[in-house]
Amino acid sequence: MKNIDPLSDARTRGAAMMNNLDVSGVLLEVTTLLGGAEALDALRANDVSDPMIARFFLAANNRLNGDRPLDLLRRGYTAAVLDAARAYGTQGGA
Repeated sequence: MKNIDPLSDARTRGAAMMNNLDVSGVLLEVTTLLGGAEALDALRANDVSDPMIARFFLAANNRLNGDRPLDLLRRGYTAAVLDAARAYGTQGGA
């Protein structure tokens, strides 16, 4: 009988979902939102790759009280997302 670790199984499913994400689709949507282009510029200034940029926008962010940056941009919270993007990829900035 196979021993199944629920946490490991959830991580595997989460990693598979992130590996299959539509990076170009996420980046395209971000560029259409107020503050999105500036956030992209900030991430790229920190040498963050496009797949990691997409993950930044789709994942819950501690600097944003657990909200996803993409959701906050959709609601117009550009300053908070831009601050988080500037910190992303820097020492202690995750």
